[in-house]
Amino acid sequence: MIAFTMEAILKLFAMGCHYFSDSWNIFDFTVVVLTIVILILVEVAGIGGNLGMTSTILRTLRIGRVFRLVKRAKQLQIIFASLISSAPAMGSLGLLLMLLMFMFAIIGISQFALIDL
Repeated sequence: MIAFTMEAILKLFAMGCHYFSDSWNIFDFTVVVLTIVILILVEVAGIGGNLGMTSTILRTLRIGRVFRLVKRAKQLQIIFASLISSAPAMGSLGLLLMLLMFMFAIIGISQFALIDL
């Protein structure tokens, strides 16, 4: 977290008002500010004693920073485009597998319904 904060501060001083012209910089700045606000609320105000859910949300947002690499690397753009184009087919396959598991669950319930434990 300290590295992300230092990066945002250094970029803000170096670029000035032009820092907010790039959407990735706005995203980075938002993640850093939200992290600081949440940590202050938890530590100082005592709001939200459990950091489990909060830390999961922050980690997810920080992983989103990796997607900026897709913009720069041509091979990653190709892989990401093929992943996006195959998403509907993966959704259909997932629904088919869930239907299959549901059917086997119904069969299992009907087979073992009369067994006493």
